Amino acid sequence: MKCDYFLEKKFLTPKEVKQILNKFNKCALPNFFDNPDPNATKTAKVRISRYLHLKKLLKNVIELTHDVNNKYFGFNIPEKNGYSVVHLNEYKSNNYVGYDWHMDMSSDLAQDFKLTVLINLSKQYKGGDFRLFKCPDINFFDTGDVLIFKSFIPHKVDKIISGERKTLTFWMEGPLFK
Repeated sequence: MKCDYFLEKKFLTPKEVKQILNKFNKCALPNFFDNPDPNATKTAKVRISRYLHLKKLLKNVIELTHDVNNKYFGFNIPEKNGYSVVHLNEYKSNNYVGYDWHMDMSSDLAQDFKLTVLINLSKQYKGGDFRLFKCPDINFFDTGDVLIFKSFIPHKVDKIISGERKTLTFWMEGPLFK
C-alpha cells in the first residue's frame, strides 16, 4: 500500500520533547535563516540548527522514518547527513495564515527532498491545523506526535487562534527524481 503520509501519535514523551527543545535552544545557529517558498506567506519565527547537534535525541525518530519509508514510500534515502539543517518553527496567534500552500524543495543540485518529518513540540494551541493536499484532516495536535509525508505534496499550516505551535522540521533527502 502506498500513501502520502504517516502519523505516529505521541511517539516522543513530554520529557523527550523538553530535551529536544533545551538542546535546540543551546545550539541554534544565529546566522542561519529560513528560505520559505517566496510565493507563500509564512508567519512562523524560524530558528535553525544542524542535525549533528540533535542526532542522539532524534535517533528513534530517524529509525521510525527509515522504517516507514521502507514499508510505505520506498524512496532511496541514505543515512542522514550531520550537517543538514533542522528547523524549529514557532507559530503564534495572528490574523494571517501560518504558512500558505507550498511544497518542500531542496536547492541542492544532486538531491531532492523525499520526505518531510514534523515533530510536534507544542503544549497547547488552537488553530494551526496541518493540511496535506487531497488528504483528510490530520490529527497532529499532541505533544510528541511525529508526522512523515512526501515533501512534494502541497501542504499548509492554518492560522493560530490561541497559544503557540512549535514544530521541529527536517527533511530526508535522496538522489534526484528521474
